Amino acid sequence: MTTKGGTQRHNSWRNPAYEKLIVDERLSDAALTYCPIVDYPPLPLLRTIAIEHPESAKSIILDAMPYGTMGAPVFRFTVERGVDNTLTARRATYQQIAKQLRRFAAVFGDEETRVLAREIVERYPNRTALREELAFAL
Repeated sequence: MTTKGGTQRHNSWRNPAYEKLIVDERLSDAALTYCPIVDYPPLPLLRTIAIEHPESAKSIILDAMPYGTMGAPVFRFTVERGVDNTLTARRATYQQIAKQLRRFAAVFGDEETRVLAREIVERYPNRTALREELAFAL
């Protein structure tokens, strides 16, 4: 969306004061309700969601992974997307996976992230660039 001055607005529905209240008061239910209006939920909101709704917080992060990263079980819309669950073989795609794994680690810790990274690398064992990008988590 472009404003009157010609600048771009992102997350125009975000309310920083409300986000601060949610995080400061650890309002997990409110964070879960608020997150759908935010394009890319910040880590404090994800951590707050994870307090009472860890599976929802995981889902938000994993759903931001590039298509094909985890295969059919993680993605809710796989049937609509088609049969091919293969990850695009591009370094930029692998970097996006690494970015989401870092977010995952910030919310759920290194051990859970390590398990997830191993699953991804095992799914695509011949992709050395993927292994290189995820080396921090292996």
